[in-house]
Amino acid sequence: MHHSIGKVLPADGYRTTKMFDLSDEQYQALYQLYQPIIGIEALSLYMTLYHQIAFHDRHSHHYLMQLLNQSLTTIYDARTKIEAIGLLETYRYEDDQQTLYDFHLKSPMTPVVYE
Repeated sequence: MHHSIGKVLPADGYRTTKMFDLSDEQYQALYQLYQPIIGIEALSLYMTLYHQIAFHDRHSHHYLMQLLNQSLTTIYDARTKIEAIGLLETYRYEDDQQTLYDFHLKSPMTPVVYE
């Protein structure tokens, strides 16, 4: 029995890339500005994907479900929220063995502080 959201299956793979390192100001912006808008599940997904990059591995959505202790529906909803706010771009590919999603993380904006 396969549970899917749209066409996303637990067995579908994903890998994550980023072209930045989070600064202290960006961490603060994520927790104080973005989290109230996108919610804790979406922020948790973003931070999990951000910190998984060090492993350079392809994982399954089932692994992500176990890691976050969340359903595929919750993860999918969280993903759409971080996409909508500009923190993630998602690309879907098919190969001979499985569907693969490339998650490209984007850096958060920070407020300008005038003194």
